[in-house]
Amino acid sequence: MNFDIPDYGQTSGPAFDWVARELEFSNDTARPVLKAAFLQHRNDPRKLFKTLDDAWAGVSWPSGEAFLRAQDWPGGNGDLMKLLGMRFVRVAHRMYRDAQVRDLIHPQSPNRNARYTHVCINRDHFDGERNVCGIQRGALLSIEAGLLFIREPAHQRPDCDCTADPYSASRRLPAEGASQPLRALYDQASGPAFDWVARVQTVGVSQF
Repeated sequence: MNFDIPDYGQTSGPAFDWVARELEFSNDTARPVLKAAFLQHRNDPRKLFKTLDDAWAGVSWPSGEAFLRAQDWPGGNGDLMKLLGMRFVRVAHRMYRDAQVRDLIHPQSPNRNARYTHVCINRDHFDGERNVCGIQRGALLSIEAGLLFIREPAHQRPDCDCTADPYSASRRLPAEGASQPLRALYDQASGPAFDWVARVQTVGVSQF
């Protein structure tokens, strides 16, 4: 198994290719033009949204458009480009960060750190609120379930903002009796990552 950790910029291309599975291109030139726009301005959201809009000819995003329509989207490309731009950026960041997490927790990794006992989902989200995918801040998954969780860098929700970090139970013990089936963390099934993790019927989920 490969445990190489990419440089931050090296995840831009793979992130575009991952998100592009959700896009539809009407001609052979639309995809490379859109990809170039993302690669050029990944680190500058204001320029990214505008450049994506300029490169949008011949492209559609059915799932993103359906998501916005469900929220009374008035139409136009502004909101759609912001949603798509953040989708690209979040997936790219997850690919970068998840490689680091995998390197620290995978049983076969030469750099495995045994002090990490769980994977913490949405550690840096605010307060105790659930994120857009329905997962509460600080949900703890077992190492096995956490490795399944990070096999994909996002859920199907276009605005998925889930994160995953290694966690040491020695920092703070989970609340007694908090363990529960993983499905209880979710308001609804939210994509391939959920399906993979859900194979583990009970994964030592806790809140802290």
